Amino acid sequence: MAAHARSTHGQRNDSRARDARQQRGQLVSNAIFETLEDGKIVMNATIPAADVDAAVAQVYRDASKKYKIPGFRPGKAPRSMVENLIGDEYARAMATDQVVNDSFACLVDEQGYRVVGKPEFDEESLVTEGEDYLYVVTFETRPQLTLSDTEVAITMPPREATQKEIDTQIDAIRERFAQLKKVRARKIRDDDVVLLSFKSTVDGEDYEGSEVEKYPYHLGQGMMPPEFEEAIVGAKPGDNVEAEFVIEGGEENTEFAGKPIHFDIELHEIQEPELPEVNDDLAIMSGFESAEEMTGEIRSNIESSKQNSYDNVLRGRLISALAENLEGEVSQDLIDSRAEYLKRDFVGMLGQNQMSLEQYLAMSGADTDEFEKDVALQAKMGVSEELALEALAREKDLEVTDEDITIEMEILAEQAQIPVEEARKKWAEAALMTTLHDELARRKAADWLVANSEVTIDEEAL
Repeated sequence: MAAHARSTHGQRNDSRARDARQQRGQLVSNAIFETLEDGKIVMNATIPAADVDAAVAQVYRDASKKYKIPGFRPGKAPRSMVENLIGDEYARAMATDQVVNDSFACLVDEQGYRVVGKPEFDEESLVTEGEDYLYVVTFETRPQLTLSDTEVAITMPPREATQKEIDTQIDAIRERFAQLKKVRARKIRDDDVVLLSFKSTVDGEDYEGSEVEKYPYHLGQGMMPPEFEEAIVGAKPGDNVEAEFVIEGGEENTEFAGKPIHFDIELHEIQEPELPEVNDDLAIMSGFESAEEMTGEIRSNIESSKQNSYDNVLRGRLISALAENLEGEVSQDLIDSRAEYLKRDFVGMLGQNQMSLEQYLAMSGADTDEFEKDVALQAKMGVSEELALEALAREKDLEVTDEDITIEMEILAEQAQIPVEEARKKWAEAALMTTLHDELARRKAADWLVANSEVTIDEEAL
């Protein structure tokens, strides 16, 4: 029913693994890993008696410092008195948690496993001083999915500024200096600019600002509630229409919230923007000396922006295209875990700007369900892209070497301003070496993708 997970790694009682754990100050353990028929891994780990004794002693030392015992300074009370205070069973339970927590993550990390979801521990007995301690845990690992195809083809715009991109920015300038001109009478559409006047009352009473004269109102911009615009769309200049609705509550409507508001609206004319010509006059209004200088500056800014982001955009699009070839079920536990990380990261960013998630949702007009769905979608896309890159690395035998790990450790050590060996020890203690290995494998896969994919340049592409 069960078989060893990996013939070369099934039993970890060799001196090399033991020495590695001793060097980083972790518990020394013997562990056997087996793979079940459903793909889950079972680990049987044995913690030596010496490490059990050390864990129990540490619990008593911590308790001696934490609790005040009459007649003794913190940390100086005899163990017998501390034991009478906290109890033997409590001390053994705390030591059990310590030896399991200190060993589990590092043991699975040494095997190259990345745990997905919550591990299932067999009903645990408590450690006993002077005896080895055995615990059994079943866990699911990060899935190794496959690709239907490793060939990817995408379309990208040129690195250089295209005429379409330049024209788009020039049109934005023209719109900024456009003049509204009256057009012939026709039925009003839901995106028109309408010159209108209105008188309004709240609960039958006038209020400050209740009258507006000849205001150019742009429909479809959300400036007024839908009921206001619904009364206008389909009418013609010269018509008088009415709109009425109940004012919703909000930070700006506390005085009138829940009260009916009535509008008598007079529609004068439909207006359309008349765009200025692209010439030196437009350039001068925009802060340039000539149309030639304006166009040249726009081109330069577009190309500068592209140079800063083009390679990242290219890489991202290739990875997204590769993820579409991913075959197999993406673990929901992985998606949920990534979603929680994304939410924590986003909420933390909001906090740096003194804003809560609730305030952000209120300002953006989104609700909690929409936010949750968007985060879940981003999480699934991110996980799928990672799994696709990992599958590509396996497919193309893109191995991560000891030299690759060493180079990355040198970079991390330099960033943290600590010696390389200390950096390596910290990552090992945090059980992050497999995570680092997978990250480097994904980088190699992405590099391979950039070098070996078909990229078509199209000026019309966005």
